[in-house]
Amino acid sequence: MFLRAYLSGFAASVVVAGSILGVSPDKQELYKPNADGFWHCLLDPSIVLLFDQINDDFCDCPDGSDEPGTNACEYTSEHPQLFYCANQGFKPNYIENYKLNDGVCDYELCCDGSDEYRSGQCPNVCAKVKEQYDEHISKRREESERGLLVKLEFEQKAAKLKRIAEEQLAQLGKEIELLHEQIDGGKTASTSEVKDEKFIVVDEAKLNRKLEAFKAENSLLTKKLASLESAFREMTEKYNPNFNDAAVKNAIHTYQDYISNKAEEIEVDLEYKDIVVQTIERSENALQDNDQSKILPTLQNMIHYYYNKLVETFPHNNEISTPPSKLSKQQTFNAEENEALIQEIKSKQIELDASERRFKQDYGENDILRAIEGGGYEKKIGDYNYRIAFMNAVYQDNTLVGRYTGFDGKSMHFTGGDRCWNGPQRSATVEFVCAPEHDLLSVFEPQKCQYKFVLASPLVCEKFSESELAENFSVDKTKF
Repeated sequence: MFLRAYLSGFAASVVVAGSILGVSPDKQELYKPNADGFWHCLLDPSIVLLFDQINDDFCDCPDGSDEPGTNACEYTSEHPQLFYCANQGFKPNYIENYKLNDGVCDYELCCDGSDEYRSGQCPNVCAKVKEQYDEHISKRREESERGLLVKLEFEQKAAKLKRIAEEQLAQLGKEIELLHEQIDGGKTASTSEVKDEKFIVVDEAKLNRKLEAFKAENSLLTKKLASLESAFREMTEKYNPNFNDAAVKNAIHTYQDYISNKAEEIEVDLEYKDIVVQTIERSENALQDNDQSKILPTLQNMIHYYYNKLVETFPHNNEISTPPSKLSKQQTFNAEENEALIQEIKSKQIELDASERRFKQDYGENDILRAIEGGGYEKKIGDYNYRIAFMNAVYQDNTLVGRYTGFDGKSMHFTGGDRCWNGPQRSATVEFVCAPEHDLLSVFEPQKCQYKFVLASPLVCEKFSESELAENFSVDKTKF
């Protein structure tokens, strides 16, 4: 009872001029006693307390409402206990009750020092904090305005590039149509016919020499690679990690990355192995047998072949007067001209398909990413040189961190990078913050092999509100 009475006397020190400590002015009405001098818990009126029990350092209410100015009641997500800091001369704020009277001046939240009211060791620095805050807001606003001007230039450049791309697509389409019209003096070949045509003219001796050279070179490179792998494997197994040799450590790290990704590369290569082997075998057999039927003919030879077949089918048709053994000069000229036209159509169709895919990519709001496509930013942070190729890839020195997969308006995402040693494939998120120029601010690894880059850029600049400009504000206590 004596302790309770003593603390009730202490409670009087936290009720100043009729105001309850830790309660904002707009909620003071909730802390007035009734006519009998009693008060009830805010969320459970059935619990009635003496008015003197407010801020007596005992938690009597389940919702903690009787201790707004102490840390007697536990802070929970269900009932977060917040202490009101008036911060006269600046902006009022709230601080979690478990930070009260802990010996730390939390000037970011309570610049008036009221969170340390028992010791009084934190003087009111709100005027100085306001100076820092005003300087921060002014600087950020000026940067965002300059960034907006650069962003506008990007958008204008993007619009111009989009128009150029549209014109190029239209021009390519017209060129392909004109080429179709020229085939056989105006007879139009369909796109599917052109795509299905395949013409290979083989120089037997030259191909044979290339095949032999390729096999010899491949055999030599395989032996060299096996020797190097063996040397690096032995060094990795026998190397003393306590021996501080940066060059050796870097070599081992590079080898581990190589081995981690080698299995994946081999798996991809095997998809094409059968095709390559079969192609080589067919070519070798064709050369050895000297069997012309295994070598695809030119269009001219095909016309000759099918012409002979036609004549053989109708051997008694007297109306056929052209010699079956050879084509006229005009027919030969048309065949060669058609073949050249078809090859040109194929080439332009490939170019058109690739251009259409690029054109349909997501370039963000107002197609702004068109203005930076093909560009990038490079900077050394710590021991590594980081290279960000916009809409392409991210590298840490020569290690692939990831390839571009998309843009969500605030961040670029990169996945499918080189595999980490005993870990997953690398990936990265490049988060943009408003600034007039590109600048890599930080790189960190929140999870193994998953990187986060913070890049200053005009791409995301907007007309920010004061609260948005203040998001990154922090108090510099060294100036107090």
